[in-house]
Amino acid sequence: MSLVGRTLGGRYRIVSLLGKGGMGAVYEAEQIDLRRRVAIKVLTASAGREEVLRFKQEALAAAGLAHPNIVNVIDFVQSEDEPFLVMELLRGKSLSAVVRAAGKLEPARAVAIMSQVLSALAAAHAARIVHRDVKPENIFVCDSPLAYELVKVLDFGLARPLDDDKRLARTRHGVAMGTPAYMAPEQARGESADVRVDVFSAGVTLYYALAGRRPFEGKTTSELLGAVKKQPPIPLDALCPELDLELVRAVERALSKEPSSRFASAREFLEALTPAWPARGATVDAPPSRAPRSTTTRGGAGNKKRSAIEITPFVTLVPPIASGIATVARFEESGDGAIAVGPAGLARLRDGGWSARELPPGISAALVRGFAFGASGEAVVFTESAAWVRASGAYVPLQVAGLSIRGAFVDHASHVSLAGQIGNEGAVVECTPSGPVVHVIGRGAMHAVTRAAGGDLVACGDRGTLCVIARGAVRAHVAGKSALYAIAPFGEGVVAAGENGALVRATTTASDALAAATELTLAPDDFFAVRTRAKWICALGRSVHLAAEASLDAPASASVDGRAMRDAWLGNGVLRVLLDDASVAESELLSAAP
Repeated sequence: MSLVGRTLGGRYRIVSLLGKGGMGAVYEAEQIDLRRRVAIKVLTASAGREEVLRFKQEALAAAGLAHPNIVNVIDFVQSEDEPFLVMELLRGKSLSAVVRAAGKLEPARAVAIMSQVLSALAAAHAARIVHRDVKPENIFVCDSPLAYELVKVLDFGLARPLDDDKRLARTRHGVAMGTPAYMAPEQARGESADVRVDVFSAGVTLYYALAGRRPFEGKTTSELLGAVKKQPPIPLDALCPELDLELVRAVERALSKEPSSRFASAREFLEALTPAWPARGATVDAPPSRAPRSTTTRGGAGNKKRSAIEITPFVTLVPPIASGIATVARFEESGDGAIAVGPAGLARLRDGGWSARELPPGISAALVRGFAFGASGEAVVFTESAAWVRASGAYVPLQVAGLSIRGAFVDHASHVSLAGQIGNEGAVVECTPSGPVVHVIGRGAMHAVTRAAGGDLVACGDRGTLCVIARGAVRAHVAGKSALYAIAPFGEGVVAAGENGALVRATTTASDALAAATELTLAPDDFFAVRTRAKWICALGRSVHLAAEASLDAPASASVDGRAMRDAWLGNGVLRVLLDDASVAESELLSAAP
């Protein structure tokens, strides 16, 4: 019997039927007191005690998992007649419907969707919950104005907690729970299992999205379960020869019959998919990777002191844009904002989600090398050979005098400084209302430019070069042997970072343009960005290194699964980092930030 028109729990008026299943139905409803639309899942009248317990387990499991890719549970009402679950109302289609409509998905789209699913599963596993029923019908692709497809994992009705041995707390021995086509072999046998059953099911789901068919077949449920338990999957590369070999191997590993041969976790599976994102970081002007070397201190007092700063483990807050990011840029000073380049052009992070923003006319995302922001909201977008400043909602081209652009700094819309190379010479070009002013530095490129607290422009570049531009004069200084790729104000001077973990701190004075330049080595990997606040430094490469002025030789260090970090913002004891796939992570500092 339909519930349309009825009011449940005195608060939820049923508006329409959204769908029906074996155990119940899902309705669109209005939460009367808040005047918002919600989704309500109601069990059938014939549901038994086990179904009711499973229904409650779904509510408890999902409600305890605050993650952008897990459906948000709002309320659960357990009445004797009609227990019901209240969830956020989603608009869109299940992954199964999306694949049926498309036949099969483009690899970039399939990986982007499953990366969000795996992120959700990793969060569930961290909370000691295993889903046990991962399948396309339980993955919802939302209609969204965002620059990527937002995905939600649904239906935690079969979820079970892990016991102290990280095994599933089973209900009944020998009973297989789940959907046969997506079960792991040990799950199909009713054996003890762990988080790797979700890894297997996610592998089947990704296979289905890529190939448009499942890896195991059978005319009956018994035959299908037999194939899952004993038969190898239909070779994915035979069905889809165009797929990247790394992607095929990742799916094959997830579908291993033996749990010990699979990825150990959803997070590990997610990391294996990262190289499969097309053009991931392809246009980032990042230096080539180099062999690691031991961390030392040059010009410092050694690296024996323990840092007073401690960084808690990072938590991912915002999923990335769908098909990978060509370039990412700095956070706004609120800490809740960033700009990135994705397949739709510029994208802006705000309030936990991405929204599209336009690029300069005629410029594709693949050409963009970077951005810079002014204090009043002006933004500069630049390619290798051209730059535009955006103010009052419009882009205006800048004259760059043949400069190959590597970096930019914005004082305001009418005064933008660009760093780069003209021919074989490093250069900084100041774009002013009266025209460009070109400052030639010397051989090798200049990679970044900023304005120090004293008002002088300071740029950094190849071979450890720092230069100060003051009152029209250029004074260059070689601070070390390592190329410097990023620079930021720090105290009375600047701090620059770059190749092989080099960190250079320099003061600027009227009498000596660059004084007390000191180079340290904080890490074996290259730094892509450096951010400062008061007496704190945050340098980022494959890991974040955070230090106060008094402990530069003993920084606190942390990473987000070894992924490259492109930018950061530190405030109120919270460190947020922007990763090179445009996802966002945050960590708390155990010592308060200034």
